[in-house]
Amino acid sequence: MTDNEQTPVLTFRLDHNHLGVRVATLAALFVGACLSISLLPVLLRNVAVPWKTIGLLVIGLGVSIGLAWFAERYLRKVWPSGRELIGGMEGLVLRKKSGESVEIAWDGEPEIKTWHFTIDSRRASVPKGWHCTSLQLAQSDRLITVYAFMAPADFEMLPANKLFEELISRRETNGQKQAKQAIDEGPQAELWKAERNRWQGGAEMQPADFASLIHLIGRKAPSWLSGARSE
Repeated sequence: MTDNEQTPVLTFRLDHNHLGVRVATLAALFVGACLSISLLPVLLRNVAVPWKTIGLLVIGLGVSIGLAWFAERYLRKVWPSGRELIGGMEGLVLRKKSGESVEIAWDGEPEIKTWHFTIDSRRASVPKGWHCTSLQLAQSDRLITVYAFMAPADFEMLPANKLFEELISRRETNGQKQAKQAIDEGPQAELWKAERNRWQGGAEMQPADFASLIHLIGRKAPSWLSGARSE
């Protein structure tokens, strides 16, 4: 049986935390706050305790956050962003919400770049210390750039993680002209160009999906994966 016959078609949903989900989450937080302000005083009007006001604030805050948390988790599962990545025997296809698509063929020997950097400050949905792991496939004038936020333990288990070069932050140059020039003109220059592509139009994947994609690329581009095994 050939590798093509063994390769299943994989469909990855992208951008789980897309703009629509984020807006709906904020709306749920607002609705929770309004409900708390309207209903809790009525429900607790007969409660004669000195901490009633503080209790209302704490309960109201909890209700608001809880409703927003539930809305975000639920909507991520049922509300697709409109973009998806399909990997199969012939190559990768990125389908956009507009109906357009970008295709990378395996037999065209795509150029593969992989990099990562560590999140140095806590964000709304990404803890400090996690890795932003990124992958770019380029072929002719076609680009597919995807990424995933991963816990350190998950990054260590990622196939070919040694091939993910660490992106040097410009803040680490401490204003030194030579250090900045090394980033802008040296080996990191291409990675920073790819990082800008990720920032502007990259598609976010779930960590498990990202690992599955690396497995698929390893089968279809074994020469790239062999670089990790030889180290």
